[in-house]
Amino acid sequence: MEIFKKLIYINKLKVYNIYKEMKIYSVIFLLGVGSTLTYKSMNDQLMQPNKDPIKEPFYKKLNIWDFEFESEVLPHLKTSQEIINEAQDKYLHIKVEEIKKKKHKNKLKVSYESEEKRYEQKTKKKPEEQAQVFSMVATAYISFCDTGCIGTTKTGYDVSNTIYYRGKRVIAVDPSLIPLNSLVRVSYGSNSFEAYAIDTGGDIKGNRIDVLVGSESIAKDFGRKNVKVTVLKKGR
Repeated sequence: MEIFKKLIYINKLKVYNIYKEMKIYSVIFLLGVGSTLTYKSMNDQLMQPNKDPIKEPFYKKLNIWDFEFESEVLPHLKTSQEIINEAQDKYLHIKVEEIKKKKHKNKLKVSYESEEKRYEQKTKKKPEEQAQVFSMVATAYISFCDTGCIGTTKTGYDVSNTIYYRGKRVIAVDPSLIPLNSLVRVSYGSNSFEAYAIDTGGDIKGNRIDVLVGSESIAKDFGRKNVKVTVLKKGR
């Protein structure tokens, strides 16, 4: 057994020595190859003198005259006279606009006043068209009587069964003072009513009117009254 151990140990030493030798040879070989390549590249550079071995930095090749620079235009500084002129122009423009607005307002005012005057003239009634007011004495009558009442008014309206015409009361008037077919308002005390003047009477002259009522008793109760008669619409 000891013989075998010695043999194995001897062989290990041989293998280790062989490995060490190969490592040394490999290093020598690599050093030789590296030296050869370095010599060759140096020789190539020496054989080509016109070629720059090292590139110059890019900023050394720049030429400032190859660039075009845009010159910035400085803003125009206004002189004091220019500022004064602009202020005067602005002031004059404002004044002109104010005058225009004032003239426009005056025109509107004049046109409005003229329109008002036209309207007043148009709506203003002529003296003959203005409401007439009379102070009169009023009495009452019935549709049939001994003094000529026949149930028909002077204008031919039948009042035998009614005391109204177009929803208004009926009165007898003096046509020379109040034209027939006129619409009037009769007022006395706190009472008033509207009536159409569509009848006449023998005793109805001047400032007298006769009011048509439904019975003799009502006529007697009515008696004689001082009334105010306003002509609302003059008849034709």
